[in-house]
Amino acid sequence: PISTDAVKGLQARGIDVKNNTRSPIQLQEHDLAQADLIIALKEAEHRPYLEKRFPGWAERVEYWHIHDLDGASADEALPELEREVRALIQRLATEEFL
Repeated sequence: PISTDAVKGLQARGIDVKNNTRSPIQLQEHDLAQADLIIALKEAEHRPYLEKRFPGWAERVEYWHIHDLDGASADEALPELEREVRALIQRLATEEFL
């Protein structure tokens, strides 16, 4: 399920997380095929997985290079993630996104 640190960070930003007990769902190729934009955090972790499990998809992913809790505290990672999300919103608002 979503980490308690993520829930606290979302709540601190006024985002209500009503159902935070759902277990993760395994990524399927049709999920990738249906996406207009695919973002993964920590390229060193996710690129090898994508290359092995979904050949051809790793180059279509935008990597944000944000460490998980194995390499950064929540107090470090959450503000980085927020900056990336805000930059994405700005980018999508100013570009024609296809």
